[in-house]
Amino acid sequence: SLKSKFKRFEAAFSGRRVGTITPGEIEKFLRTTGRSKSAYFRVLRAFYNFAALHGWVEVTPMLKVPRPSQEPDERVIFSPDQMKRLLGAARELNDLPMLRLLVLGGFFGLRYKEIMSLQAEDVGEDEIFVRRMKTRKKGLRERYVTALPNAKAWLPLLQLPASGQVLGVNDKNLRLHREKVLEHANAGCSEKIDWPYNVLRRSFGSYHLAAFENPGL
Repeated sequence: SLKSKFKRFEAAFSGRRVGTITPGEIEKFLRTTGRSKSAYFRVLRAFYNFAALHGWVEVTPMLKVPRPSQEPDERVIFSPDQMKRLLGAARELNDLPMLRLLVLGGFFGLRYKEIMSLQAEDVGEDEIFVRRMKTRKKGLRERYVTALPNAKAWLPLLQLPASGQVLGVNDKNLRLHREKVLEHANAGCSEKIDWPYNVLRRSFGSYHLAAFENPGL
């Protein structure tokens, strides 16, 4: 919906004036919206045209933002080196919400919404109970996710709370954590890491398929 798109854009640039957001930052934001990037482009173009008309910005930055391709999205995943850099950055910054997100998404294969709603009592030593969530195709689902050896080794480092939400932050604040970890991971590196839509789930699925030949994951 239009409202949800504006909320996501607001969360990404919390506290910023619309006139200070650069075309490069908008282009980077669009890369995080997955298959919806064309829709986001149209919404932001209309918004900035309206802002220019009312004098909120001198010139709309959307003039310098390339229109997203209509071709299907490339299924981008994190390389092992990129994942290592992100995990290292989260640990160096002592950013537990991001460390938990990286491990639960990248090593357990949980979806973003599943991680956001995960409760401490759902995480065991050998498996995670994923509560029911509504999806467009599959209705209500719940399942147990067994911890592979590498995932199990990371669990003690997550310092999970005794109760309540595992991440301990809402969606808006988590995006701020993510930007800080990305900035730290990219510092001094020529190969910059982006965060495409659903990249952790895709990364887990790709490596799991390669290791176990299990397309029904």
